[in-house]
Amino acid sequence: MPYPDLTKEEFDLLERPLRDIDSTIEQFVKEHNLIMEEKNYHGWPSRRLEIRRISFGDLFRGITLATGFEDTMKRNGTSCTISVFAYKERPNNKTYNPINRSWLDRYWINKTITQNMSVPLNPTLIYQSLEEAYKICKKFSEKDIKRVIIR
Repeated sequence: MPYPDLTKEEFDLLERPLRDIDSTIEQFVKEHNLIMEEKNYHGWPSRRLEIRRISFGDLFRGITLATGFEDTMKRNGTSCTISVFAYKERPNNKTYNPINRSWLDRYWINKTITQNMSVPLNPTLIYQSLEEAYKICKKFSEKDIKRVIIR
């Protein structure tokens, strides 16, 4: 289901560049033993890759590719951003966390690798950016993550 603020036409416009490189993303996923965790996370045109925890400790690590409008006010032009993240949830017996509906605190880090990549997306450049993202993401450790404050 498209993000509530997007028309079907806008959603299709934003997702098309990702569909065009899905085979490149799938090749990267296969070669690096990753999981294509989700397409269009929360209804926004994106691809989210999971780095398997068993390989690099118990942090959840991932790479996100997301498209957006270059000019959000005019809703025109399309670009792509690649970012990496890592997080871990730790028990907390004092505060209920309404985001993940548990007595856990989330510790998180996020880093943008490439921002506003022009569309159409070049598969070779995407693959190279994914390689860079993968190297950075697998280096994240518990000392890098910070508690997320929920208000």
